[in-house]
Amino acid sequence: MRKAVSAIATNIPSDNNVTKEYFFYQGVSEASDEVVKYGIGIFLNSNAFYKGKGFKYLTHIILNHNSNRDRLKQFERQMIGKPPSVVELKED
Repeated sequence: MRKAVSAIATNIPSDNNVTKEYFFYQGVSEASDEVVKYGIGIFLNSNAFYKGKGFKYLTHIILNHNSNRDRLKQFERQMIGKPPSVVELKED
């Protein structure tokens, strides 16, 4: 989280503000740590802070993933499929 906050503060002058950082922390406080890590990873890998996207963008990535997580798992299972069941062979 520190890496994402410093990247936003360094590259986006309008978001280099303590109150915006505080509202970001308040916005994502209800999301689980797993979801926050996922959202920050997506944000840092896409280099969105170089495109002018700041705390609001990162907050919405985290919150949308938090609300759509169950559906994403369902669609992933439909796309990839599930592993075959284990079959025990009987010897004669």
